Amino acid sequence: MSRLEFQDTGPSPSGKTKTWEVIGNNYVLGWVRWYGQWRKYVFHAGAGSLYDAGCLNEISAFLIQETNAHKQQ
Repeated sequence: MSRLEFQDTGPSPSGKTKTWEVIGNNYVLGWVRWYGQWRKYVFHAGAGSLYDAGCLNEISAFLIQETNAHKQQ
């Protein structure tokens, strides 16, 4: 059962990649954005947010899924 929601916030300023808010318990925990130097999506954690192994696994799986989808375009 997913504890996190990945809410699409539209394209990046360049329009080449997507962006998402990561929400848990109706609170924005951070953001997923493309990091060009690594050529993959990364998670930017919000200040004061905490994560257990389950949350980190969900975030990791989402990053891998979206990076693979982007590279297949």
